[in-house]
Amino acid sequence: MSLRFQEVIQKRWFQRLALSFLFLFGVFQFVDTDALFKRIASLDLVWLIVALIVTLPQYYFSAERWRLTAGRLGAHLSRRAALSEYYFGSLVNQILPGGVLGDAGRALRHGHSLRSYGESGGLGMAARAVIFERASGQIVLFVFMLIGFFFWPTGSQEKVFSFQTGLSVLLFVMIFLILIYVLIKGVLKASSIGQFAIKFFQEARYTLLAGDVIFKQLSYSLIVLASYLFCFYCAAQAIDIEMALFELVALVPVVLFSMTIPITIAGWGVREASAAAIWGLAELPAVDGVAISVTYGIIVLISALPGIFFVISSKNNLKANH
Repeated sequence: MSLRFQEVIQKRWFQRLALSFLFLFGVFQFVDTDALFKRIASLDLVWLIVALIVTLPQYYFSAERWRLTAGRLGAHLSRRAALSEYYFGSLVNQILPGGVLGDAGRALRHGHSLRSYGESGGLGMAARAVIFERASGQIVLFVFMLIGFFFWPTGSQEKVFSFQTGLSVLLFVMIFLILIYVLIKGVLKASSIGQFAIKFFQEARYTLLAGDVIFKQLSYSLIVLASYLFCFYCAAQAIDIEMALFELVALVPVVLFSMTIPITIAGWGVREASAAAIWGLAELPAVDGVAISVTYGIIVLISALPGIFFVISSKNNLKANH
């Protein structure tokens, strides 16, 4: 790692850390901090262990999704290497700024491994495999988030099927995405990088949406999302906060999606601010949303710690499965 690169990482790390603290400080000004810390201090270790167990299929099926995506591009990857890399990448995402350096690292190591086996364009294939794999999960999360608007809760704790509201949001998003698609398509046709971009999207369609792969992609991403949701539920139970199923479906995907904004460390601060706002909009105690979010963040960090073994074990290297 070059000195210049280290300096950039350090600078961004301090910037993201400062932003995380700034967001958290702002959130703490609007919630009852005594109640918040009392909730977190009452953490039930049994539910914490259950939550950590729940993360196991999350990592396994994420790694399988990566293997499937990479294999479609010809960038083959062993199951053991994919799983250890995914743990390590997740740990890096938890402690370094932006939340994407871990993904970039596994793409880089996979690319170097492919190149050592004489694969031409190995680094490019590895990078696209990671991009498409992450996109698979984000698309499913995004769609699930839109569906959740149909089940928006109220402070009365009764399920409200706000069909009109949900349909309005869904139609607005669809129109917005269509306009973006038309705009991008027009720009690509008029630009010199148009052919590259068209090939990129053709590969994305082949790896994610082709008839012989879409069911597996969808299944893996849904299982991973279910693991996220149940982990969030366990976080709530661990601090003695009840969450109804419709609250889980409606509120949590929005909070999870907010974590994709790469401006803090591992989503800290942004996640809690989103939780406070979302719980408030649902006429639920904002302090409960923040407390669950903080607990979830702790669980996710602990769950990624096995990634350390990738560093201390010389056997956990990326080997193309030829």
